[in-house]
Amino acid sequence: MLLCFRPAEKYSILIGVMTKRKVEKFSVTKAIKSNARDVVGQPKASRVLEDKPKPDGRDAKHKPSLEELIESAEAEE
Repeated sequence: MLLCFRPAEKYSILIGVMTKRKVEKFSVTKAIKSNARDVVGQPKASRVLEDKPKPDGRDAKHKPSLEELIESAEAEE
């Protein structure tokens, strides 16, 4: 009777971690845009957006009620 034992596999932390990189598909559009950027340069921003002033407090988030509008109109008169 002959017993054959398998040699123990070596333990490695790299098993499962090292994965094969996915090959990206060639995109004609990306290639053309890349070449254009190399020749012409990066496009400038179309316009600068200004920061809007942020409303302060809870009152700015809610419209005034009808009673408040009437009271403020009477106070002005």
